[in-house]
Amino acid sequence: MSNRLCLSLCLCLSFCIFLKICWCYPSKIPIISFTMPDDREQGVTATLNYTVNRLNSAIQNVFLLAHKNKALRTANVCHEMKSGFMVMLTGESEQRPHEAYFSVSNSLEIPLVNWDSSPLLPAQIQSNSFLRNLAITQRCGRFWEFLQLFNLKRFLSESPVRMVLDTSTAYRQQQLLQAIRSAQFNQNNYHYVVANYDFHNYDIELFRCIGNINITGFQIINRETREYSLLKKHIEQYKFDDRNEGSVNLEAKLLLCMMRDLYNRGYQGIYCHPSTDKENPNRPFSTFEHGRLISKSMNSLKLTNSDDTLTGAIEFDRFGIRKNFFVTVVDLASNSKSAFNKKEFFFWKQNTGFLFNKTVAQHTRKTLADVGQKKVIKVVTVLVEPFVMIKRDCEHSNSTECQGNERFEGYCIDLLKLLSDRIEDFNYEIFLSPDNKSGAKQPDGSWDGLVGYLLRGDADMSVASLTINQDRERVVDFLNHI
Repeated sequence: MSNRLCLSLCLCLSFCIFLKICWCYPSKIPIISFTMPDDREQGVTATLNYTVNRLNSAIQNVFLLAHKNKALRTANVCHEMKSGFMVMLTGESEQRPHEAYFSVSNSLEIPLVNWDSSPLLPAQIQSNSFLRNLAITQRCGRFWEFLQLFNLKRFLSESPVRMVLDTSTAYRQQQLLQAIRSAQFNQNNYHYVVANYDFHNYDIELFRCIGNINITGFQIINRETREYSLLKKHIEQYKFDDRNEGSVNLEAKLLLCMMRDLYNRGYQGIYCHPSTDKENPNRPFSTFEHGRLISKSMNSLKLTNSDDTLTGAIEFDRFGIRKNFFVTVVDLASNSKSAFNKKEFFFWKQNTGFLFNKTVAQHTRKTLADVGQKKVIKVVTVLVEPFVMIKRDCEHSNSTECQGNERFEGYCIDLLKLLSDRIEDFNYEIFLSPDNKSGAKQPDGSWDGLVGYLLRGDADMSVASLTINQDRERVVDFLNHI
């Protein structure tokens, strides 16, 4: 009887403990983001909502996220904390606002996630004539005047000029790069460095075709992933819906998730100034009781590509700064022997520097020996209609008319014939890539297919219908739209 009683008590106690845990554990974690009007145009708000929806729709979720967005003002932070939230998100790189939010976060121990870079430059009130003289005009339409004025100041100087372009928004960056491309002065001694991690492939191709501008940019986003395609589609749909304000306001939808208030140390919400709590006049000043634990857990977070990240591995140091991330460095250098800029790709890792390991070394094409003007150029290709095809009469024939280059036809074959007619001693030999493979990167860093033939030096060039992606662009040069 005593055993049954003990067993019953244990089961009852276990049930009570389980009930206590389930009741105390929040079903929704309230988070809040503070954004600027420009962030809405750039798709920041859409990205935040998309991410929350993706996480909440996961099959195995311990809890849900309840997210809402507010305008970026310090007064809004203290007002929203009266209802309570566990994590504060913002993208602020300006000196004063960043210091204000950091101060609130530090004083009340509210975890703060800043997706923008923390300001490294001195405040405007501090004396720094060098930076002040180079401050870019606020009006995008006058970027060309800024460049002209800067060039006039440097007119008598022949020393190289290295300009780091740091703009506050993606739109301003695009306008500034457009002004550089259309500038009506010699830029051979200039080297521009685009100081963010989103140097678009569109810009790379445009600058590459100009031929007289040296520019370096960085890429951290992997645009070849399915997650990026889904996000891009969502942002485009969000902008379309934003232009057609016929549905229920987004803020109203999000507020439905925030009906429950957060209690902190026995009091409702968190107050910057406890004296403003009229319902609790004796309320003491208190920090967020779970803030340190949440911050510690976030700092220990580690994500990889298998977690559908867009920017590779994500981890943080003890100060909450992202570490050990990879960046692709795109360097476009002017080439006096060609109408196109020379394009090179490098790899850089935070806290390590440029990487020159075996994997990267395999991306370097073998040097081809110079055997004179009579060399036969080996051309590798793949069968893709209507670009490269085997003639219908040659599919099951070994006649003389179906030997060598004569058995192929298509747009790419016509191009090779045209090059042979226009260029003296342009002799070529066409062969097919085994299994009709275009080329994919292998786990050891090598390549198979058509791209592999080019990298090993077994082929001199390729004329084919080939999809251009980031991985292939890093190892071979492409020429299209002839």
